[in-house]
Amino acid sequence: MDQAGIKARLKTIIQEKGHTINSFSKETGFPQRTLSRQINEASSVGYDLIFTVSTKFTDVSLEWLIHGRGDKYLGDEEKTTLELKRFELLRGNEIVPLLDFEAAVILNDTHMDGNDEDIMAYISLPFLPAVDKACAVRGDSMHPLIKAGDLILYKWISGPEFITPGEIYLIKYRWDNDIIVSVKYIKRSKIPGCVSLESYNTHHEPIDLPKSNILALAIVKVSIRYNTIL
Repeated sequence: MDQAGIKARLKTIIQEKGHTINSFSKETGFPQRTLSRQINEASSVGYDLIFTVSTKFTDVSLEWLIHGRGDKYLGDEEKTTLELKRFELLRGNEIVPLLDFEAAVILNDTHMDGNDEDIMAYISLPFLPAVDKACAVRGDSMHPLIKAGDLILYKWISGPEFITPGEIYLIKYRWDNDIIVSVKYIKRSKIPGCVSLESYNTHHEPIDLPKSNILALAIVKVSIRYNTIL
């Protein structure tokens, strides 16, 4: 994609619709920091922003917005066709916020979450199961099944009573005087009131963790690996 051209066309649409970056962010819920970074800085324009603009302004031609071809605005018949395409797109794809790891692990005591200002980008994939957020993994406890730098997409669960033994979880827990966030298998423990946290990496020994020490919990539904960095 011609990033410079797309950035210029996005600016044009936002301005012609009477918005500033701040007002567009407030009206659409698109993070202001991400919006400014994608339009005004070196970051590439992502699908998330194109999708937000085209959904907000349904008379804008995606062909013009992305490629600079044809008319800027659509006629009524074209708008109807576009709405059908958007419906098909929404039905087949989920858009998942990607959090910086530092934001993802500053979790409250009920679920894995972050605010909109912590969103780095969005991930769009077809046929995803229900997930809430995504982040990149640190550490080697699940190596090589899940390596440091891999992306995980997770769905938070309300508490230990909803654990499915044998699944992989992003878990925040209290251990002695530390607060730890890790990706682990959670399995049944032989000790009453505990769960067993187990690693794929055999260098890490399992630990029996009291359920009362669990502060937040999310089941890992999808992992993504980049085999190249460019």
